Amino acid sequence: MREVRASPQVTKWVAAIKREMEGLHEKGVFTKVRRVPGMRTIPTRFVFKIKTDQHGNVSKYKARLVAKGYFQQKGTDFTESYAPTSSAVAIRAAIAIATAYDLEIEHLDVAQAFLNAEID
Repeated sequence: MREVRASPQVTKWVAAIKREMEGLHEKGVFTKVRRVPGMRTIPTRFVFKIKTDQHGNVSKYKARLVAKGYFQQKGTDFTESYAPTSSAVAIRAAIAIATAYDLEIEHLDVAQAFLNAEID
């Protein structure tokens, strides 16, 4: 955060932080609770990234709030974990189908995409 505060683009980074926090709030990711003595809290931090377009021009300032997961203990803080990702086989199959039918493939960036997936 010190680097962000000292950056000439501080207003853009603050806007990115605000977008991230608003998105997390809208998705109901967390709620504010009173800390009970003896309760463990998991620290968080922001990860910052500058997104560029195909010409190398800055297209977006992105801030992501992440938990410092290495503080967590299995069985106490969580019982299982899940990370939805695409397999290389699925990506190759999609490219093969697009090629066979002469379709165009476009890149899509979904804000906070991991929050849109339903978990059973």
